Amino acid sequence: MKAELPKNATMIGLTHDYNTRVMYYAWTPLNPWPRVADVEMGVLGGGNMDMGDPSWNTTFDSNTRPHDYFLVTDMVDLDRQPVLKENLSRYSSVEGEGYILFDLREKE
Repeated sequence: MKAELPKNATMIGLTHDYNTRVMYYAWTPLNPWPRVADVEMGVLGGGNMDMGDPSWNTTFDSNTRPHDYFLVTDMVDLDRQPVLKENLSRYSSVEGEGYILFDLREKE
């Protein structure tokens, strides 16, 4: 995957390990997107667990705005976040073995 990742670009990602493998093996800095487990823990602090709540649209916009790409390697977690999946579907993407890379600079 290292060769497929864009150079000199800002990225955010939903991966199995908070992006550590991508950062270590691909030498690519990647900001983490909240996983469902993180949101479940946030409920203990009074957060909203509903991953289909439209308020996630605002979270998506504010968290992705400074980034060029969104990398997903954890497809199961993506399926558990319908608002994220819907938002990402508006962007062009490239699929590789075990990943999808969305180009946040261009909407389809």
